[in-house]
Amino acid sequence: MITYYDKKLTPKQAAKIIISDGLGESLTHWEIDTNAGHQINTLLTDREKKQVDDQMAKILERINRYLR
Repeated sequence: MITYYDKKLTPKQAAKIIISDGLGESLTHWEIDTNAGHQINTLLTDREKKQVDDQMAKILERINRYLR
């Protein structure tokens, strides 16, 4: 078992936490931390950036439902 914040986790639970956290971070750093994000960001208007952020949030929510 893996101990995380005084909670015992299975490897699968730990993987879910890591994936969820990484995806959550990508919502705020996609335009700098990824090659595709950086290149796409240079082509977008502010409105389009907002639309991409909204779509990423929707997809992340679907993934988080799966990870629960």
